[in-house]
Amino acid sequence: MLLDVSLSPVELQQQLYVLITLTVPRQRQKTENALRESEERLRLAKQAAGFGIFDYNFKRSIVYWDEQMRRFWSGYTGKTISYEGFVAMIHPDDRADRQAAIDYAMDSASRGEYKAEYRVVDPVDGTERWISVVGRVYFEANCANRLVGIA
Repeated sequence: MLLDVSLSPVELQQQLYVLITLTVPRQRQKTENALRESEERLRLAKQAAGFGIFDYNFKRSIVYWDEQMRRFWSGYTGKTISYEGFVAMIHPDDRADRQAAIDYAMDSASRGEYKAEYRVVDPVDGTERWISVVGRVYFEANCANRLVGIA
């Protein structure tokens, strides 16, 4: 059990005392429980639908992705991949259209909406897999800084 402890100096009749208050942070417990339940629902929905989730950090040029996304990209094992490595596995004929979709989403007039379909090519055996992606670009000070989406 978690406890919040607060210490408060109290002066009574020229004597200094310390009031110790112990509280059980019920609201924090409720919030943590709600977060766990929400994460479980998301995990189950992802599993049932076969979705993969990715988070592309424009500034660092890194893609963070979950296990399902790594499967889509031929079983790549790292939890992150460089943007260049990510794009290298996209079929060369689909890269320009995919980049145009990202450029559109990065324009603040688009409200950050990103949609694309493209093929991913397994670098080992050349197998092609079609991917459909929906996401949103997030902005800081009117500058695109990350793209979060599902495939």
